[in-house]
Amino acid sequence: MKYDITTIGSATIDTFVDTNIAEREHTISYPVGAKLTVENIQFFIGGGGTNTAVSFARLGLKTAYLGKIGDHFKKDIIDMLKKEKIKFVGKITKDMNDHSIILDTKKHNRTILTYKGASNKLTMKDIDLDGIKTGWFYFCSMMGDAFKTQIALSDFAQKKGINVAFNPSYYQIKAHRKELGRILKNTEIIIFNKEEAIGLVLGIDAKADPGKVKKFYGKDSRENMIDLLKKIRSIGVKIICITDGKNTTYTYDGETLYEFEPHKEIKALERTGAGDAFASTLVAAIAKGKPLDFALWMATINSESVIQNYGAKNILLSWNQALKQMKKYPLEIRKSRV
Repeated sequence: MKYDITTIGSATIDTFVDTNIAEREHTISYPVGAKLTVENIQFFIGGGGTNTAVSFARLGLKTAYLGKIGDHFKKDIIDMLKKEKIKFVGKITKDMNDHSIILDTKKHNRTILTYKGASNKLTMKDIDLDGIKTGWFYFCSMMGDAFKTQIALSDFAQKKGINVAFNPSYYQIKAHRKELGRILKNTEIIIFNKEEAIGLVLGIDAKADPGKVKKFYGKDSRENMIDLLKKIRSIGVKIICITDGKNTTYTYDGETLYEFEPHKEIKALERTGAGDAFASTLVAAIAKGKPLDFALWMATINSESVIQNYGAKNILLSWNQALKQMKKYPLEIRKSRV
C-alpha cells in the first residue's frame, strides 16, 4: 500500500502533573526533601511521531508511523496506532521507551522533564526501504542515531520524489546546525518557532543569550522576520513557517508573505502538543492540495483545540470537525509580496 504520509519521530509516555504551584520569576521551586501532594496526574501516549501520525490520520490521510518503540508500554502504543488506523512500519526493541513528565503550574505554564530512549536509536538497518511507498515524509525532531537516519531518508526522498516536511527542535538545531543543511535542501516545508529560526540562521542561542540577537538585529521587527524567512528560503526550503506563541506567525513561499495572529479569545489549559497539531495540519492541508492561507487557518484551529485540554492527541480534530470550527472562528491572514 502507498501511504499519503509517513511520520518519523518519537513515541513517548507523557505524564501530566498538575502541581498547582505558583511561579516565582519564571521558575517553579520545590523544597528539597519535602513530599508534596499534587492536584491531578494523567497518563497519555505522546511524542512528535505518534502525535502527528494521529493528526494526519484524523484529517483523512493514509498514514504510517516509522519509529523505534521500546518494550515498556509497547502494547499501549501499538493498540493506539491500530485504533487510529495508522500502520506501524518501524521496529520494536527491548530499550526503554521515551518518557516525559510535564509539570503544570497554577498559571498553566509548564516545565517538561524528558528521557530519550528507544526513539533516538532508530537506524537505517531498522527500515525496509523497499517497502516504503509514501507521498510525504514528516520529520519530527530526533537526535543520536535517529538524526543520522533522517539525513539518509531525506536523500532517499530526493531520489524517489517524496516530499519532506520538517519540524526541527531548538536542541536539534543547537546540536546539529551544520548537518541540518542536508535535510533542508530536500525540504518542501519547515515549521518551527522564532528562537529555532534564529538559531538556524544566525547560530545564536536566543534563549540563553537574547542580547546577541538584539546586537545583531537591533530590535525585534517585521523586517527581521522577513530577513530570516528569505535566508532560510535560500537554503532550498520551499515554504517556511515561523511561529511565535501568541504573537504574529509569518509564512513565506518565495513570493507571498502570510501574517496572522492566533485567536485571542481561546483560553489555554495546557500547550503540550499544540506545535505538533499546527505543523501536521498545515502539512496535511497542503498535501490535500489546499492553498496556503487555508492550510494556515485550519492549522491554527486544530492547535487551538489541543491547548484547551490535557493530552496532545485527545482533541485533535477530524477534517470535517476542523471545517466546522473554521466557520466559527474566522482568521484574518494578511498577504503581501516581499
